Amino acid sequence: MPLTRKILQKHMAYSLFITIVGTYLFLALFFPVAYIWAVYEDLVGEWAQWYCFIIAFFFSIRNSMSSHRYRPFFIFLSIATFYVVMEEISWGQRMLNYSSPDFFRQHNLQNEANLHNFIVGPYDTILRSIIEYSLALCLFIYGLVYPLLIIKQSRLAIFTHRWIPAPPLYLWPFFVMAAVLELSPFYMLEQELAELLVGSALALMSMSYYYSLREEKQTSQQELIWRTSMITIGVLSLSLLTTSIVHSIPHMKVQTDKRIQYGYSKFASRYQRYEAWGLIAQLNERLLEKKPRDVNLIRDTASLYKRSGNKQQMVKLVNKALAIDLPRFQRYPEWISVNLSLAKTYELTGNTTKINRHLDNALIGAKKKIKKSPDNANNAYWLGKTYAQRKEAELATQQFKRAFELKPESSKYREAYYRSRDIISKK
Repeated sequence: MPLTRKILQKHMAYSLFITIVGTYLFLALFFPVAYIWAVYEDLVGEWAQWYCFIIAFFFSIRNSMSSHRYRPFFIFLSIATFYVVMEEISWGQRMLNYSSPDFFRQHNLQNEANLHNFIVGPYDTILRSIIEYSLALCLFIYGLVYPLLIIKQSRLAIFTHRWIPAPPLYLWPFFVMAAVLELSPFYMLEQELAELLVGSALALMSMSYYYSLREEKQTSQQELIWRTSMITIGVLSLSLLTTSIVHSIPHMKVQTDKRIQYGYSKFASRYQRYEAWGLIAQLNERLLEKKPRDVNLIRDTASLYKRSGNKQQMVKLVNKALAIDLPRFQRYPEWISVNLSLAKTYELTGNTTKINRHLDNALIGAKKKIKKSPDNANNAYWLGKTYAQRKEAELATQQFKRAFELKPESSKYREAYYRSRDIISKK
């Protein structure tokens, strides 16, 4: 391959890397709503990942059809990328709207028909940490160390290079950045950007080997620029189009809307660690538009204003939350959820007397329900929530575990148990 083509590919790869990382950084810093669309499931960013792996799969298939020493590797890469492509869409489950088999509902951490969520999911576990660090190390070694060792004529690397091709060295920023982001140092779902970088790197690598292994003709610089540009534009266009189509399917629209609403709430809390009050306000405004009488949301927003020093706005929202909950309490004074909600609201004002009063009411009500129906999973769950709000983590974990054991197919009970268990382990 002429040196000029290598330089051209290097510049194109660097430009693509800067564009991808720069776009995500810009969105995270200034447009949190758009950033959510870039990192959440079934939205633009994830579909971009999906199409990158599709491209890697396509060129790996083409490479595996040629007779050369790397054919077994590209056969393996074809299988691996096909697996990733299908796992990303849970083998079509969300789009086709079929229910997970009982085995998946009981053991899959997200109740989906895929394999990777049997061992990793939305919870911090030792196994998940081991997998993340192992993957990061592999990306770093394969993307940077391995190509450098080949250049340095390392014996082991030269021997391995007989069967395992090294990625072009100019792809090292993709692999190294993906390795760093896989560890989620900023707690902003950077793993999704890591997946996009890995998919892009594998696509560029498989394309590079495809053109270098072709013997029938040499691809001109202009043709290479045109094809790479068209593929890049195609990925972005197809990602936007697919997101639009998916969002037009009734059951998918319901799921994605819920996911986006959850994203607003989740990222509002994540931006708190950076005291990015303006970005949090953008997210909370979106949430309040959809749920103006959501007491949890009103209270969370009040808490943000309290942290930012805007006491007047905080008091206004606290009064709004109380105006919704107090009439409910007057009608149903033993309701566990209402008492816990009122206790949380009074925490913002520091009214210890009323906090303890409503926590005691909640505990009495929860124990009554347990006594009446000891094998009811929901009763155990609410007793666990009461203990958790009373800062009695071990008792809370026992009840969440009980709820999960009584109804193991419930993702809500599973999540509550794992999160409570993690709190104890970190003490």
